[in-house]
Amino acid sequence: MWVCALWEARTPALLRRRLLPASGFRPPAAASCSASAESSRVRALVYGHHGHPAKVVELKNLELAAVGGSDVHVKMLAAPINPSDINMIQGNYGLLPQLPAVGGNEGVGQVVAVGSNVTGVKPGDWVIPATAGLGTWRTEAVFSEEALIGVPSDIPLQSAATLGVNPCTAYRMLKDFEQLQPGGNLRSEWRPGSPD
Repeated sequence: MWVCALWEARTPALLRRRLLPASGFRPPAAASCSASAESSRVRALVYGHHGHPAKVVELKNLELAAVGGSDVHVKMLAAPINPSDINMIQGNYGLLPQLPAVGGNEGVGQVVAVGSNVTGVKPGDWVIPATAGLGTWRTEAVFSEEALIGVPSDIPLQSAATLGVNPCTAYRMLKDFEQLQPGGNLRSEWRPGSPD
């Protein structure tokens, strides 16, 4: 239900039909998207070196870390695929994680458990990464509380999963290149067939 859940929704049809099959990339099979039956193991899309995503990203079982005092156990609900994710895997991005790395900069997860020192979130809350490079393409993980931001759970899942990058980019563009005034108008266009 994680990366796979947004594959159809976030990947343009032309890209799915023409470009990706030619490159050899295939989205994970539906069976690969369910969590492992073992509670201490998680499934994750991992890369050990930089290169073409179809050649370096592998679906692996990872150990789930124990929850420490300042940690949060999170079950990932959805994680999109962005150009920045692809660039990081290729090694062409300003921020590169230590390898091996779990892919995914954005996503939304639900808190399963918290450490004794955690005060900002509780089990059942939705959270998103506080910064890029957290590695959201996994079924679940244990993160430090500082690595997460709580978000309302009454917003659409796809909106919550993409809160970390797209709204910030739009805000910076408007702040840096436009002089918006209170009561002013803003027009945003999207046409069927245009790039996502």
